[in-house]
Amino acid sequence: LIKEADQGNVEAMYKLGQAFVKGEGTIRSEAAAFHYFQLAADKGHKEAQYNVSYSYSTGSGVPQSKKKAFYYCKLAADQQLIKAICKLGICYLMGDGVKESFSDALPLLQQSAKAGLAEAFFSLGMAYSVGKGAPPSPQEAFINFKIAADKGHSFAQSTVGFYYENGIGTEKSQEKAFEFYLLSAKQNNPNALFALGVACLENRLQGGIPKAFEYLTKAVKFGSQDAVEKLMQICQMTEDQVINWIGSTYGN
Repeated sequence: LIKEADQGNVEAMYKLGQAFVKGEGTIRSEAAAFHYFQLAADKGHKEAQYNVSYSYSTGSGVPQSKKKAFYYCKLAADQQLIKAICKLGICYLMGDGVKESFSDALPLLQQSAKAGLAEAFFSLGMAYSVGKGAPPSPQEAFINFKIAADKGHSFAQSTVGFYYENGIGTEKSQEKAFEFYLLSAKQNNPNALFALGVACLENRLQGGIPKAFEYLTKAVKFGSQDAVEKLMQICQMTEDQVINWIGSTYGN
């Protein structure tokens, strides 16, 4: 592949980038992956353009640059790569690398939602929930979150659980809330794990304290600050003590 890439084969450049990302037949190297994705991207390869955008967005193998991430994402979106169209909509929605613009975001998210992308429905739900570009609409937010949740989006599942638990934009239903929290928790979503842990502590869900600790400690491992604070409260520990205890007991 290296010889083919050096001879200008664009697909070989892209495949080399993938190989370095996955460590297939070579070492894993974000910097080498970015190098070959960049070569392919500059020759018009839309998947490579999307990967270069991701690298700039996360700082993987290259210094982070939101503006460059937006630039390469737009190149891929202009070639009708649907996941790039969705990401571009999110950039406009959040003002990520570009000036925030709901009017630019909406058609892009609607186009990618029409193509079935769960992330597009989730992002539309977020927009309607906080009222970006229009007054907040809990009902519209719930509809979009629910579609994304039914497509397996873990954060949408957790959010739908929260909406059912609190009766936001839909009827209040503890049973349905737990149903969606459990789906989300299976994907190690920290928000869902925290919600289930609290429910066990409050005897709204079977399992009691042992199950509550299982959910809360797992929530900490996956980044829930709320779970850290809850365990600090229960165990009368400092934040560092909670994190060290979980690390020594459950491993990384």
